[in-house]
Amino acid sequence: VALLLNMGKAAVDVKDNEGLTPLALTALGGGDDAMVQILLQRGASLLVRDGAGRNLCHLLAMGSGGDGDAENGGGEGNVTLLRRILRKAPELVQQLDARDASPILYAAQRSNGRLLSLLLTVSEEELLLHPDVDEDTVLSVVLESGNVPCLQLLLEGWQKQWGQIPW
Repeated sequence: VALLLNMGKAAVDVKDNEGLTPLALTALGGGDDAMVQILLQRGASLLVRDGAGRNLCHLLAMGSGGDGDAENGGGEGNVTLLRRILRKAPELVQQLDARDASPILYAAQRSNGRLLSLLLTVSEEELLLHPDVDEDTVLSVVLESGNVPCLQLLLEGWQKQWGQIPW
């Protein structure tokens, strides 16, 4: 990739048919740190959205490096890239996609404990209560999944961040 970028044969923020840039595809694939470094050094934008309105935080939460339960879930690449994004563009965590879903809802839907835990520390409380177009909320998704470790993370994180749980 670096060679293609150096030769001028590839644009760093070019989009495919689904609106995915090379950085977005890297996020979906697990957040490979070397690739991320190359793309960011070449000026890749953290602010891009795909054709469904998803930003990099949404894509990280649904990426292949991030599936799993609260104890074992989430590839380190996704966690590392999310931390990098949070330092440079923390507002992405609060954004909704075209279906009104937040990045933390994506993490909950995939029982991604590592990203769920990290997103809990930076998300607004309203995002946890905000329903997407299917009326799913973070809490309803975690409860329906039956994933006890994720539920524990959610309840403990909620209480730590905002105090009393609103139900």
